[in-house]
Amino acid sequence: MDWHGHVFLQAIQVLEGVLEIDWGTGWRRLAAGAVHLLPPGARHRLRSCGHAQFGLNFQAEDDPRGLLAWLRTVCPQPVIVPCPAPPGCLDTLRGIEAVDAPADRLAVAAELDRWCLALASALHGREPGAARLLSALRASLDRPLRVPEIAARLGLSRVGVQRLAQRSHGTGVAHLHERLRLERAAQLLAGSALSAAVIAVRCGFRDGAHLSRRFRARYGAAPAAWRRGLG
Repeated sequence: MDWHGHVFLQAIQVLEGVLEIDWGTGWRRLAAGAVHLLPPGARHRLRSCGHAQFGLNFQAEDDPRGLLAWLRTVCPQPVIVPCPAPPGCLDTLRGIEAVDAPADRLAVAAELDRWCLALASALHGREPGAARLLSALRASLDRPLRVPEIAARLGLSRVGVQRLAQRSHGTGVAHLHERLRLERAAQLLAGSALSAAVIAVRCGFRDGAHLSRRFRARYGAAPAAWRRGLG
């Protein structure tokens, strides 16, 4: 499957065989039991010689339990985690052909909750301070941030906040913040009719040309071409 993206957060678990995915950093191999999570707007491509998979597309507008918001916080960029499905979970889901009856709907909801709980447990070991860092960065997506400002918000030194960003996300604070701003720009491109110029301002870029340069470097296509590719 060639380069594409989604407006929703996607989680795919490989059940059998091997799936390979590339989100711009080279091909990565997923064997049985591995899950890849793709945040909204993450451009990626796939290849496989044959595999079976289970997937969820998190599209809900209403998220009273906070699961979707939490997943977006701990996975601001594509990630692969080992996450075997709970025993019997997928067998139960395979055996339900329709969800018209209340009992069947409850059974599906229960098994999906079990699967999501396993995924949450697999992600729980990520850097504890990473969620706080991401929350602080996401609170100011409409402008660039200086490292001393974000360090002060978290009660860390400049060196400490840089080490946290590097440990948890493999990059510096400023680069991570720009990545989040570009992710937000991708969400707006995919889910609204706003012009690139308006989106640029909302996401803290000087103008449409500035956004276009940084967006192309991140996603491999200018905003307008990327938006057309979703169609």
